[in-house]
Amino acid sequence: MSPVLGSILLGITLCCVGTHGSERIEVHNVCPPFNPDSCKANGPGKSPCSSDNQCKNHQKCCCVNCTRKCVDPVQGK
Repeated sequence: MSPVLGSILLGITLCCVGTHGSERIEVHNVCPPFNPDSCKANGPGKSPCSSDNQCKNHQKCCCVNCTRKCVDPVQGK
């Protein structure tokens, strides 16, 4: 094998390994899963929040038991 061909193959291999190892999965803070069956038992209630801006300590305004309230976020994709 010629030195030029060897260098080209080495470069291609390093590029492939480098891109494969650098894949990232973005994770965001999201509301916990909502169970719509809880609405049947609890019915809609008065919501203490309508947006994340009204929540403290990095909480999110999420739908919980047919009302919106400030809760700790969960990690999601």
